[in-house]
Amino acid sequence: MSLALKEYGTIASLQTVVEVLSYKIGWIILILGGMHFLNLILFFKLRNRAKTDKAFNINV
Repeated sequence: MSLALKEYGTIASLQTVVEVLSYKIGWIILILGGMHFLNLILFFKLRNRAKTDKAFNINV
């Protein structure tokens, strides 16, 4: 994440600073949101698999 925040060019004004920073932070938020969504899907599937395994093992 820290590599995504590096800026190698020169920044001339305060407006450019705000634009560059908002662009980079926006991308980081989108990436973290995608990772969160994928984690939710993964945990939901694991939970459903555990429920079905438990349902089949009741009589054992």
